Amino acid sequence: MGLIKFIGKKAAAAVTNVASGAASAVMGAVSETAKTATNSVMSIRSEFSNKKNLLVEEKLSHLKKLYDSGLINDTEYQAKKTEIIKSC
Repeated sequence: MGLIKFIGKKAAAAVTNVASGAASAVMGAVSETAKTATNSVMSIRSEFSNKKNLLVEEKLSHLKKLYDSGLINDTEYQAKKTEIIKSC
């Protein structure tokens, strides 16, 4: 009977070790997935910010062309320029 108990304890320990290793592997995979998701979100935010900045630059450039061509006066130019910059 002692041998059966000994084998049972060893088997239980082996199962515990396997379960612990599996849990660690799962946690590692979850951690990597979370890191990947975080990096993706940061990349998307950065891309959006870059596009938004480019859009602002395009608007300001277009506004300057309107002013330089005489289609809008200084007051209109300054007001619209302030509005565009504040929208950032």
